[in-house]
Amino acid sequence: MLAKTLQHFLREKLLESKMSRKDFAKISNISYSVVNDLLSAGKQNPKLETLVKIADSFQVSINDIFNNTHAKNKEDFIPLTAEEISYNLRSFLINVIKEKSISSSKLSILSGMSSGAISEFIDPPYKKNSLGSSSALKISNYLCVSMDEMIGRTTPAKEKNVSARADVSQNKTPKSKSFVERLQQERSKKNNDRQR
Repeated sequence: MLAKTLQHFLREKLLESKMSRKDFAKISNISYSVVNDLLSAGKQNPKLETLVKIADSFQVSINDIFNNTHAKNKEDFIPLTAEEISYNLRSFLINVIKEKSISSSKLSILSGMSSGAISEFIDPPYKKNSLGSSSALKISNYLCVSMDEMIGRTTPAKEKNVSARADVSQNKTPKSKSFVERLQQERSKKNNDRQR
C-alpha cells in the first residue's frame, strides 16, 4: 500500500510540474535509481529520509504524500539531515513512552509492528539507525500525530501559537523556494549559459 500510494503521489506531482524523473532526481537529491524504484512501486519501505526529500521538494507535509488526516496546515518546514531525523524521532518516541507510561514493545504492538521494532531503534546500543517509512507511518497513525511533528520537521501543535507570535514580532518570514521555482531557476540558468 505504501509503495503504491507513494508511486501515485510522485506520478501526479511530476505530471503536474511537467518534471522528468532525471530533473526530479537532481533537484530532490535522490538517486535516479531510487526515483525509478519509487515510480514503479518497487521500493516497499523507503527510508524516512527519502520521504523528507520528496516532501521538501514539493513543499508538502509527509502526511500529504499519504493523504493522511493527521497532517497540519501548510507551513515552512525545517530542513533536516538523516542524523537529525533519526535523533528527533528517537527523542519523540522516548517522550511518548514516558508520557504514556508504556513500554517500547507495547507501543510497537499497538502501532501494528513486531514487539521489538521500536526498542531496536530507541534502546542503546541502537540496533537500528533509523525506522523505515512504513513503521513511522504506523506510529503516526496510532498516535494521531503528523510524521512531520514526529521527526521535528514542524513545530508541535501546542508550540505553534507561541513561535508564530514570536516570528511575527521579530518580522521573520523564512520562505524557501518551491520545487517548481527551483527547477525554473535551474532551467533559466541553463538557457542563459547556452546563449553565452
